[in-house]
Order: sequence, then C-alpha cells, then structure tokens
Amino acid sequence: MDAVQEIKARIDYEAYYRSQGIELHGSGPERTARCPFHDDRRDSLGVNVETGLYVCYACGARGDVFTFHMARYSVDFSRAKEELARFAGIVVDPATRGANGVYKKPAVAPAPPRDEKPEPPPIPEDEVMRYHVQLLGYARSMRFLEEQKGLSVDTIREYKLGYDGDRIVIPIRDAAGAVRNLRRYHPNRKPKMLPYREGYGEARFFPIEALEGDEIVIVEGEWDCMLARQALKINAVTQTGGAGTWKAEWNGLFTGKKVTICYDHDDAGREGARKVAEALAPVAAEVRVVQLPVEDEGEDLSDWILRYGGTREAWDELVAAAEVVERPELPTIDVPEGDRPKIDAGSNNLAQLAQQAWEAIKRWNNPPRLFQRGGLITTIDVGDSGEPSLAVVTESGLRGILARAAWWYRWTGSGDDRRPVDALPPVHVVKDMMAAREHSGSEGMPLPVIARLVEAPVFGADGSLRTQPGYHEGSRTYYCNQDMVIDRPDPDRLEEAKALLLDELLVDFPFVSESERAHAVAAILCPFVREMIDGPVPLHLIEAPSPGTGKSLLADAISIPATGRPAAVMTEGRDEDEWRKRITSILIAAPTYVLIDNVRRKLDSASLSAALTSTVWQDRILGRSELTKLPAKAVWLATGNNPALTTEIARRTVRIRLDAKMARPWRRGGFRHEDLRTWAKENRGRLVWAALTLVQAWIESGRPDGKERLGQYEAWARVVGGILDVCRIPGFLGNVEELYERADEETQEWEEFVAAWWERFKDRAVLVKELYDVAADQELLLSVRGDKSEQSQKIRLGKALLRMVDRQFGELKIVRAGEDARMKQPLWRLVPVGGGAAGETSVMVQGSLGEIAAGEDVDDEAPF
Repeated sequence: MDAVQEIKARIDYEAYYRSQGIELHGSGPERTARCPFHDDRRDSLGVNVETGLYVCYACGARGDVFTFHMARYSVDFSRAKEELARFAGIVVDPATRGANGVYKKPAVAPAPPRDEKPEPPPIPEDEVMRYHVQLLGYARSMRFLEEQKGLSVDTIREYKLGYDGDRIVIPIRDAAGAVRNLRRYHPNRKPKMLPYREGYGEARFFPIEALEGDEIVIVEGEWDCMLARQALKINAVTQTGGAGTWKAEWNGLFTGKKVTICYDHDDAGREGARKVAEALAPVAAEVRVVQLPVEDEGEDLSDWILRYGGTREAWDELVAAAEVVERPELPTIDVPEGDRPKIDAGSNNLAQLAQQAWEAIKRWNNPPRLFQRGGLITTIDVGDSGEPSLAVVTESGLRGILARAAWWYRWTGSGDDRRPVDALPPVHVVKDMMAAREHSGSEGMPLPVIARLVEAPVFGADGSLRTQPGYHEGSRTYYCNQDMVIDRPDPDRLEEAKALLLDELLVDFPFVSESERAHAVAAILCPFVREMIDGPVPLHLIEAPSPGTGKSLLADAISIPATGRPAAVMTEGRDEDEWRKRITSILIAAPTYVLIDNVRRKLDSASLSAALTSTVWQDRILGRSELTKLPAKAVWLATGNNPALTTEIARRTVRIRLDAKMARPWRRGGFRHEDLRTWAKENRGRLVWAALTLVQAWIESGRPDGKERLGQYEAWARVVGGILDVCRIPGFLGNVEELYERADEETQEWEEFVAAWWERFKDRAVLVKELYDVAADQELLLSVRGDKSEQSQKIRLGKALLRMVDRQFGELKIVRAGEDARMKQPLWRLVPVGGGAAGETSVMVQGSLGEIAAGEDVDDEAPF
C-alpha cells in the first residue's frame, strides 16, 4: 500500500471535514454542507464521509480529500500529503525526506512513538479573518489592546489579531503561512492564555519570519514581541508557551547569528534566559542576555516600554552594556583543499557573495541536477511511483543546496581568538539568486535551460537518436532512463512495428474511421519527434457517444509507450483565470502529455487556445511580479462524451472518435488483451521500438513532408503526416472539416438569425431592441441571449453584435449604421456582400453599449 492509499485507508473523513469548519448535515455516508470555495448560502456541497469525495453542485468544485486540502490551503500535492498523513496519525520519519524536500515512504514505516500525537490540520484562514473582523468592530477589546497593550491598529491588522466572542486570539503561523494555533488570551482568567483547542498547544516561533534575520531578539511572550517590533523596531521573536518551552532542535536555526535574549524580570525568566543562552552559545555568532532596568519583580519588556518610556536608543544601550555569553571551546573545522568552496557569510558585498554562490552551484551541479525553466530554478522530482517531473526550487530548498555546495562561515572573536564558525547561507543571497535573470550571462542564471523531460529515446531536430541518459544541451531535454531494453529501430521490420501498434495496442478500440486510428498513432509518435516539430501540436480529442467506450483507456494506451504511465490530468477551469493558473501549474512540471479528462462543459477557453498554438507559455507565477516564459512542449489530450467545442478550439483540434455501437459498451468482451494497461507497461520496450522504427523509416526515406495541412500546425502536419504516409497508415486529417462543422454551432445560430433579420427589415438600420424582438419571436440565438430578464438578454445581444461587426454570414454582412439621434443608441443593419457605404463600420458608439465596446464591465441587468 503506497502512502496515498494508506492515508485514505486510515483517515476519518467526517472528522477531517469537520476540522476544516465544514458543518456536515444529514446522516449516512452522503452529507451536505455549505461550500467553502464560493459564497454559498445554501448546502450546495455534497460530501461522502466514507470515500472522502466531495462535489459542489453550484460552483463545480469536486475531488477527493487531497484535492480539497490543496485547494483549501493553496499547497501542492506533497505538502497536502504530509499534512493529511499527520491528521491520519501516520508519522513520517524525517530521515526518509528526499533531497528535493518531498517525503519518501520507507520500506517499513516506523511505528509512531506512543507519546507523540499527529499534528492537527491548519486552522482555516476564513475563521481567522472572521475573528479579526469581529475584533475590529468590538470597541472594548480594541481599547484594551491600544491602551493596555500599547498596540496600534496597524499592528493589530498586521498580525490579524481577533476576538472569538470570549478571548482575544493571536494567530500563530508556520513557515508556509498556514495558521497552526490561535493563542486565546483573557487578562482576568486562569490560565490567561489557552490554545485554539485540544491538540494545538505545540510550542512554536512567533512571528516565524523573524528567524530569517541575521540579528534576532528573543523575548518572552507574544505581547512583548509585537510591542517590541512596533515600538523599538527590532527583529523580535518569541516561542509560544513561556520561558521554559525551548526545544533543542531549534538551536540550529540560530547558527552564525547575533542573538539577544530578553525575558521577564522574575526567577522563571532569568532561568529560561540562562538555558537558552547556554543552548545557543555554541552555534550563534554572538549571544547576549539583557537585564531590564525595572523595579518590580515580574515586570517585562512591555512594562519597560509603556511604564518606563523605553526607546530604541535606550534599548541599544542596554544591548551594548550586556556581556557576550562565553562561547564554549569548539574544535576548528577544517575544510580540505579541493573540497567544497569556502564563502564568508558575514561579507556585506552582495554581488560578490552571489557570484561565489553561483560558482559553488556550478561546481556542485555537474552532472546537472538544477535547471532553469522560464526564469525559475527547477529540479527533477521523482514521485512515489517513480514518475519524474520538474519542481520549482523554493528559497528554503536553494538555501539547503547552497549549504551543501559550499562551506559557509562567519568570523567570531577578536585578536588571537578570532576564528571561523559555521554559518547558514544568508537569506539576502538566496533571494538575489532566486531573482536572477533567465539564461546564462554575467547577471543571469548559470544553469542549463530545460525544455522537457523524456523517458524514452527520442530524435533530435537533426534526426539523430538520443539514447544516452541525462541532459542533452542541444535539445534542452533530460532523458530519465527507466532501464528499458530497447532494440535498435529497424526500418526493415516496419510491418512488424506497425502490427505491434495497430494490431496489438490499438486493435480493440472501436474507431469510427481510418482518420481516428491515424490520429491515435500520431499522438503516440509526437513525443519521439517533438524536437523535429518547429511549432505547436494540436489537441487530440478522444470522444465517444456514451460512457464506457474506452476513451480513458485509449488516452493511457497513447501515453504509456513514451512515459510508462497515464498522462498528467488537468480538469476543466471554471473561468479564464482558473484555466490560466492550471495551465501554468502543469506546464512548470514539463509533462510529456497533458490530459483534460472527461470534458463536461463546452470547451471554450482563450487560455487553452493560446496554449495550443504557442511554443512558449507566458504567465505570472504567484509571488513574482515578472512574467515567466515556459516552453510549451506537451502533447495535449482530452476526453469527453460528445463534447461541445467552440470554433476556436475546434480548429486547434484533431478528432479520435470511438463508437462501440451498443447501449452498454463497457460490457464488451473478447479483447486481445483483457488488461491492456498492464500489457502495455510490460511490453513498453517493444512499443517504444515500434514507434522509433516508424520514425526511422521516415528519416531513411528522406523525411518527406506529409501531404495534408492544418492551419497553425503546419510543422506538425509535415512531420507526423510524413511519417504516417511513409508507413502507409491512411486517414491523417481526413475528418477535420467534419469536426469543425459540428463545432461551428455559433455560425449556424447566427446564420438563422441573420436570415430572419433580413426577412423582416432588409437593409434598414434598426435598434438592438428591434433585433431582440426578432430573436425572441422565433426563439433564435438562445445561447447568446441567455435565460435571464429581457433587459439582460438585450444587453447580451448588444455585446454579441459588437463582436460580430463586419462578420459575414452567407451573402450578408453585419455593420454599424451610426446612432439613433433621439435615443442615442447604436443602429445596426445588414449589407449584401459587395454593397454598403464606405466608413459605415467606423462610426463611434456612445452610451452603455459604447462602454461595453471599450471594455467596461457593465452589469447584464443594467438598463439600456
């Protein structure tokens, strides 16, 4: 059982969803709740507490517990798996963490210690915000924080302090920004501070980002910490839980840093400060303990600031007067010559430090393990099932690599006692490297550029076969060898190779024509010749009239030869923003195939259209201001039952239609291979040989161009069509017009409407409301007008007309005809082809439709 299956087997789904603030209603396995992914005012979310699956019948959100967790907290799959494992009580041994930061499941999972409890899931952000908004509106608590704690409104907002109806709450976040506890405070109750709920009391740092600084002040308590940061402008941090909660594993976080400790003026504070100082002295560059000049026992840093008028200048004097804690004698660390480079982390020359860091990375990165892709530093991540993908290296990941690529040190002491000590790579150096410009050069990333990962031998642009595993600079590909035994491609055995693909792998699929089968072979061949195709590759649409015909199985059969597994799946986006984000996210990983599985809505996306006609995809990565440019080398697949396509998508698509011609196609039998996926994986080496042989036969024939053409995909048609022609596999692009005509529903709708318009008004100039009457009387343009109010339908029709200016339907063209002088609304008319006055289409439109034309967001319900 792999890690994912184990989590699903052990997790209590009902408890998990309730822990996320989802109030489940009903009994039995099927429950209902309000959807957290949109403003849900009714129970639109269905949750199965036995399987963990959920679906929202309003916004369309759906998936399993992993999908939910990733969407809820904007984390990747690895992070979701780690957090869900903790919730399920599965303890992951840190020793099994891979170099890329992804946990690997050990051969025998270690038994969890009896006294160790799994970490509870993060607290929902919307709950934190609800408490925060409640506090801002509660004058009594706000006065207490401002007058008694000395906090400004800006500080209250910065740390998202809240009020839960009983206590003031302080959100405690982890390094990823997830809320791991809500410290609940009441000045007049015992205890004053409580955790969010049972299981959430683990000691943590607050605020976690303070640990990134090179000079850190450790104080006792969140109130001291926030006030010190606000009033003294110092980099203060505290550990939750009090002076006696220091953990030994925290010591390494302060290596090479200047640390000042300022605990409360009482016995517990003095003892706690002594213990922390002794713990940090061996690793920190300098440790000082400040004694506060206060009168009463138990007073703290907040008292010193608020009662004694403590200032930044006075604080600096206290620090300067505090003695440096004596550092225990440490053995000299000797780094042998010729081993890791030595870099002085205490240098203030950022440019020099960054250059030295890059030189260390270049030395460490041979053979290449780090790459640049779209201006992002990436590395190859191997999943639980052995599938390789590209993953973006985070700042923390790069810092860890730098720590291994060089010995970082700082100088401590003076005179004869001056000596180097271990240090962490400075955060400002890491940030500078992350912001380096793409490609090599004096100021760029000296990392190899990677376009795609391959998992089988492929042909280069020059026709040579790449069989050597590793990075190939010329094609910018990385061959992840999977230890397959592959014979040399042999054109003399072409018929044998064809039979392996057509009569073994694809034989049982009910293709409706030769074209469908030819396009399936084309999709199989694409990854092997992608470097020969100087341009984009179209979407391969696998469709059928009913479920169970074999669409998903065919998608797997297409992808297994090149990759050994099913294609990377991407679901439809609900809107353009979601489409764009999903495309960017999946292209970062450099997949060989991308599958848009089970298309349900009409396939209509400007982002998808752009991705299908581009060799470079541009978008903004979350957290970065500049555009990233990702090579778009993936082969796109889609499946669906009679899916609807816009004309824009249809002309970017080749069809692979299956039809078993029976009511229950999933009950078919008598297949050559009853378990085709298993057979394909077991015979993958032979299938790769077959694909390479087909390509090699084309190359030895002089690489003739294919006879058929497809607009925007000329290079693809020349190469793939040429291979199919040489190998005598007929039907390539034979069904393109049929697909386009079926998809062009929009044109058919407008042709009917234009005919009715001409019949009633001929070439007379008319208003939108008159055209609406034509459409409504004859029930035309239903998809354009929608099903809302009459006002809404008129506005939608007006918008649609603006998009149709100068568009020709049959022998008639839609043009603007000026403006109605009395009503100040645009006029429209039809012009027979070859007629019409010059300049008619350049008339400016005023009023509400003019605003729409200019790109303004006008409410569909707004009056004309």
